Amino acid sequence: MVSQKMIAERLGITHVAVSKALRGHRDIGRDTIARVRATAEAMGYRPNRIARSLAQGRTNLIGALLPTFHDNLYATLLTAMETRARRQGYMILPCQWNEDFETDDHDLAELMQYRVEGIAVVPRFSLPWPQTVYARLLTQHTKLLFVAPTAVPLPGAVNVLSDIRAGACMATDYLIRRGHRRILFVNPWPAFSADGYTAALRQAGLPVREEYIVQREHDAVLGSAEEALKAHPEVTAVFCINDHMALKLIESLTRAGRSVPGDLSVVGFGDVFGHRDMLRLPLTTVSQSPTDQGVAAIERLIAMIEGREPREDCLIPCRLVEGATVADGPAATETRGQP
Repeated sequence: MVSQKMIAERLGITHVAVSKALRGHRDIGRDTIARVRATAEAMGYRPNRIARSLAQGRTNLIGALLPTFHDNLYATLLTAMETRARRQGYMILPCQWNEDFETDDHDLAELMQYRVEGIAVVPRFSLPWPQTVYARLLTQHTKLLFVAPTAVPLPGAVNVLSDIRAGACMATDYLIRRGHRRILFVNPWPAFSADGYTAALRQAGLPVREEYIVQREHDAVLGSAEEALKAHPEVTAVFCINDHMALKLIESLTRAGRSVPGDLSVVGFGDVFGHRDMLRLPLTTVSQSPTDQGVAAIERLIAMIEGREPREDCLIPCRLVEGATVADGPAATETRGQP
């Protein structure tokens, strides 16, 4: 294994000079830095993280807690976090949330044993926030950042948020511009509201009909949506604030003999499915821009670790991703040509 001492002997300089050059220390000239780094690369030198950690009193480790690694949304988010962290000299220690907060508490304690300098937490939206667990981390002076659709109301923590309201407004507006006037809103998450949906309707001069708003717990919302569609056959489009629920609804409609988008248009939210072009019917959805979220999360968390930035929340815009689940609605001729 190549050491800094071996590089120093090769170049005829001191071990201290090599160490400083590899770190880009201002005491070392640019030519020497370039020569040391080129020699280190040629010799196959790799820094000893453990030794460097002991010498500097730092680990350059960041913990990342996610609900799953299998969902495309979270996989993309983690990839973006790891890529950005590596570029800035840090490593990510990923950990998956379990099914109970007692185990979550244990996982957080395990991360702390690795002396992580900060933790990026992606909460599970279907469960209440375990604030006592997070608060304990803050009392230990751990830099804590949440990547979430809604802010975690915990003093001392920072949130990187998806602009869910604007994204919901965008999706509803898209359906309106495609000629749909009677749009069902399906929401399986208690943390979300219908604000974006209702805002788009009002901006278009359309009435907000409470019977078109279906907000239930995740396990019950599909049945409630099916009942609402039976009770209101005039509905021509559905906006689901969840991609998985949107696909389940499409499957239900297909079994009932209704086609998408022929009989009913459907828009999802999240863009959680990778390789969308391989789906039988690519879903029109709203992306939460997980790559942008991951980059912003790591940049802000490292800035917090290094004391370079105030602790302020960050809002990431969503974007519409067109698929094949939306057709023109009855009022399409009225909206053609509009911006």
